[in-house]
Amino acid sequence: MPLAMPKPQMLLSLRYTSVVSLFGLLFALNSCKHCLGLRKDGTVASALIDTSSTTDGQCDVDTWQNIVAISAGDFHSVGLRANGTVVAVGDNSSGQCNVSRWKNISAISSRGNLTVGLTREGKVIISSKDHPEGFFLSSIKNAVAISVGVGHLLVLHADGTVSATGADEFDQCKVSTWKDIVAVSAGDRYSIGVKSDGTLISTGTNESGERDLYKKIVGPYSPQLARQLREADAQSAAWKAAGLCPSCGGKISWISKRCKTCKRYVT
Repeated sequence: MPLAMPKPQMLLSLRYTSVVSLFGLLFALNSCKHCLGLRKDGTVASALIDTSSTTDGQCDVDTWQNIVAISAGDFHSVGLRANGTVVAVGDNSSGQCNVSRWKNISAISSRGNLTVGLTREGKVIISSKDHPEGFFLSSIKNAVAISVGVGHLLVLHADGTVSATGADEFDQCKVSTWKDIVAVSAGDRYSIGVKSDGTLISTGTNESGERDLYKKIVGPYSPQLARQLREADAQSAAWKAAGLCPSCGGKISWISKRCKTCKRYVT
């Protein structure tokens, strides 16, 4: 059964590390609809962020075992097993849960109705029958990390460079000049890169203050820094879902789509 989570407003007021400590999780992440947590024993916890919303089975993760990585789409959940296979539950209307035949996977990333996998050979595969136009995967080689946003995909290569494919209307794919990168994170319409010295580079929209969340993350790259990246991405999505501005935490007017405090437009 899914965990009994605090009310959305209470959950948003908790630090990411507090949520992890509260439920004994290795780390947690959320989409705008539900939250997943990976325990140290390789099992997974889940909870609906909005308990009044309908469920497509995205929280049916109680039987998962030997999980080493998790990812959450809007209405589906994905887990990477230690043996390189993948499991997924929830909405499968676009084929986003058709991952049972995947093998030798080293990383997963999901967003919306997409599930993306990275093979141990450095190739990228995708599970969705209607993935966004402009996703060119055949030319991707020597990939070591992936992150999928809303309409675009970031790929980190072994030499520290980054490539991107998909929608680029906000310049979120303008990453060809990035070098010495050790981690990437794709947001709704923006992209974040972490250099080996701990400094950040970003591109894409910042009209809702999305990229500002990452400016507080400093220091040399470490698992803790990677966790903070996931926290910032999850926090941005959760705040928007609760009607709060990711930049300042102020309330968003649902009529004007503008923050009442900092006056930013929130998309």
